[in-house]
Amino acid sequence: MERSYLLNSWIKRIAGVFVFVISLAIYLVTLSPTLNFWDCGEFIACANGLEIGHAPGAPLYLMVARIFSLFVASHQVAYSLNILSAIASSLTVWLLYATTIIILNKVTSRINSYRIIFSAVVTSLAFAFTDTFWFSAVEAEVYAISLLFTAFTIWAVLRWENSLPDPNAHRWLLLIAFSMGLSVGVHLLNLLVIPVVVYWVFVKLMDVKYKHIWGFLVGITLLLAIQFLIIHNGLFLAKKLELLFVNIFHLPVHAGLITFMALFFGVLLCGIILTGKKHTVLHFIFVASFFFALGTTSYTMVIVRANAQTAINLNNPSHVFSLESFINRKQYGERPLIKGAWFGAKSTGIASTFNYRLDENGNYERFAEDDRYVYPSGDKSFLQRMYSSQKHHISGYHFWSGSEDGEKPTFFHQLQYLFKYQLGHMYFRYFLWNFSGRQNHYQGHGDFLNGNFTTGFKFIDQQFLGDRQYLHTKELSSATGNNYLMIPLLFGIAGFLFLIRKRHWPLLYLLGSLFILTGAAIAFYLNQPPFEPRERDYVYVGSFYAFSVFIGLGIWDLLQKLKQLSPSKLTDAIASFAILLALPGLLLANNYNDHDRSDRTLARDLAVSYLESCEPNAILFTYGDNDTYPLWYIQEVEGVRKDVRVVNIGLLSADWYIYQQTIARDEAKPLNFTVPLKRYKKGEMDYAAVVDQQAEWMHLKEGLEFLADTSRSGQLLTNGSNKIDFIPRSFRVADNFSAFLSIEKNYLMKGEIALLDIVATNYPQRPVYFANGTPTTSMLGFDRFIQPYGIVSKLVLDSTKIDTEELYQLFKNKINISIPQRSWWDETCMNAIGISDLQNTGIALANKLIAEGESKKAQTILLKFLPITSLPNFELSTNDIRWTQTLFSADLNKEAIAYLEKITYSAVQNFYFYIYSQQYLGGNMLHYAKEEQDYLKELYNLAKEHSITEIELAIEPYLNAF
Repeated sequence: MERSYLLNSWIKRIAGVFVFVISLAIYLVTLSPTLNFWDCGEFIACANGLEIGHAPGAPLYLMVARIFSLFVASHQVAYSLNILSAIASSLTVWLLYATTIIILNKVTSRINSYRIIFSAVVTSLAFAFTDTFWFSAVEAEVYAISLLFTAFTIWAVLRWENSLPDPNAHRWLLLIAFSMGLSVGVHLLNLLVIPVVVYWVFVKLMDVKYKHIWGFLVGITLLLAIQFLIIHNGLFLAKKLELLFVNIFHLPVHAGLITFMALFFGVLLCGIILTGKKHTVLHFIFVASFFFALGTTSYTMVIVRANAQTAINLNNPSHVFSLESFINRKQYGERPLIKGAWFGAKSTGIASTFNYRLDENGNYERFAEDDRYVYPSGDKSFLQRMYSSQKHHISGYHFWSGSEDGEKPTFFHQLQYLFKYQLGHMYFRYFLWNFSGRQNHYQGHGDFLNGNFTTGFKFIDQQFLGDRQYLHTKELSSATGNNYLMIPLLFGIAGFLFLIRKRHWPLLYLLGSLFILTGAAIAFYLNQPPFEPRERDYVYVGSFYAFSVFIGLGIWDLLQKLKQLSPSKLTDAIASFAILLALPGLLLANNYNDHDRSDRTLARDLAVSYLESCEPNAILFTYGDNDTYPLWYIQEVEGVRKDVRVVNIGLLSADWYIYQQTIARDEAKPLNFTVPLKRYKKGEMDYAAVVDQQAEWMHLKEGLEFLADTSRSGQLLTNGSNKIDFIPRSFRVADNFSAFLSIEKNYLMKGEIALLDIVATNYPQRPVYFANGTPTTSMLGFDRFIQPYGIVSKLVLDSTKIDTEELYQLFKNKINISIPQRSWWDETCMNAIGISDLQNTGIALANKLIAEGESKKAQTILLKFLPITSLPNFELSTNDIRWTQTLFSADLNKEAIAYLEKITYSAVQNFYFYIYSQQYLGGNMLHYAKEEQDYLKELYNLAKEHSITEIELAIEPYLNAF
């Protein structure tokens, strides 16, 4: 018996190594070679220079990542941090394997048996290849390490239980406390495991009535205490001491914070010493609190590096007051959790919240940090879910809740929105992506074409996705069209039912609470409005991790049942092989192609192309995350074109960001401002009225000087005798009266004034560009004076036309996009290509060259872009006809015909889809089919114009279908 146990123990260890190695190998093979879109560029840049990213920060992650990339070349930094995510994810898979074994050992007397080990191997590998987890495993983001902490916490609390009644078993709990503190420096998601840990400890140590209920109540109370008393308000006393020491005692900045830290850790150490062995529980609480607090000290890095004025220093958390705002994400505002005003509520006033900042003398001054609207109690309701007054959000509220335009939502509408959108669409849909199937890679907003889950069974899917015989091209061309036939889902449900059937209530409560707290509870807490900028499935990966343990239980239960029916080893072998294929095999086969990013370099390629499109010492205005963060990476890490000053228009509304533009950065010269910087302080010139007042057209710079004037002549008096800054509506923006700017708004916010100031003060000494994709409303009228220049738009305030040859050389030599051969471009990549306006720029330049008799050069430009349009998931667009016509005009007839065939096939395919989907999705399908028919008529005319008989004949049957 002992020999068998030892053998199984060795097999268990070998299987654990196998799970780790296999998952790591797959991740390394599919690993992204450089940065990816969204936050990856920001995180890599911040890790490389220990800089300050977006709130609430991830200091521990940045420090670990910095160590990990310390000894590699600059162009390999991104790859090394992607490897960090792969290793962290592989360790998480191993912890899932180890956790599943511990749990399975609790439901059987045969410890570490073959079926237990096999079930743990299969479920851990299945989870390794799930959609959401795999996505985070191959890019530099915090979610891989965040889940590692969650997995470690669950494994450690189970190891603690197995160590009982060893008197030193509590060391596991101290390790958990320390890891919890450390995890705060990565992401706050791991704190959600606190109620699970407390529950398990409580039920194992306490013998009281209703201990399961009491365990959860104590755990939830501790979570709320840590979240709202420590995370949100833990620096309350530090702020009081800082004010006292700096403003009253005239001690240096940070004296109060340092004193608070010394007092805080001193109290904990005194508590540890004084309680000793006399008060065991109280002593443990002091020790655990000390280790938790010690883990959170990674945030020291934030305040230290912010004071170093690093190139990326978001929010500038350089003292205790700005640090607290940074940790609490105050820049993002608040969402009502329990009670709030509905989206149509009329405010009765404004209430300001105050904070402190350093003045010019090094003392703290009080200022209004945030203004919040006050609403009457009649406009507030319990469980308020629909609160945003933005127009597109309101339309989404009506769509999901069934409320009518102009109607105040009822409580029933609130519940409809909660269950259909926030829980259904924004959580349960993601859950089914991972364990049932996924329609395609497009972001879904409740329509039938984009981002839905699938079951793999036609008779089910066709009821809400349309015809399954003639699929829409959005499904046919998507690498993310994955069908798992609900097999992982069914195994997980079987594991859940097994715990109920066998009455393993503590295990059910443990896993169930982890599943809910890291899933539906997050969706409830986030209170998301409709039309999020991206899919948010990565937030719920902890819930998918918990469900994978249920899958392991389901596998083991099935193997046990098969053993009872047929105890032969052949049955075991056949069943094991079938399960291996049906779970990790099926997930790997489906998900490999869409998770392979091994040669995807688009984010880096576009970043270089944006910067190379700019002349030396230029100013480049960007707008969104995906045209800003890659530029931060390429400048800060790889040192490409550091002379270009990148200015994010969205961040210009913050005074700290405006100040940072006046600091020289390596090769980038500082920006000059006409309006004194002190006027940009929050509370000084937060907005200015736009008035029709001046008798003659003044220069924009003169208008800014007028705005800078704080005398009565430079401000308007309101009815309450308050002064309001104002600015004339119309200006000259060129010295020779050749260009005029008219502001089509009634007021300008601080960031808009800063944009005008930057242009007026620095142009034409420095070239000014706008990233393509910047909304014209954010350009404040300058969109009338921009000309395409590579993949940016150049500001030209005179009648000069950019030379075609100059544009040709720029496009030919400086715009370089690598097309993936093994991997593919997802929707984010395609959107980035669309935002760059690369196709339109290429078409316009090619037509100019053709008009000038330079057809060979036009061919060079078109052929450079052609591989992108040839990608399977390059969507049909309004540019298709122009693109095809331009190919014909450049004598690229073969390429033009091939592209025309492609879009014709797509249109016909979509036409069939709509026609055959009518019986499932209703009469609107005929409307969509008619749109496709109209498009086919355009293609028919184009084919006829160029005498392409084959395509004409292919389209003719559909011309008179209606």
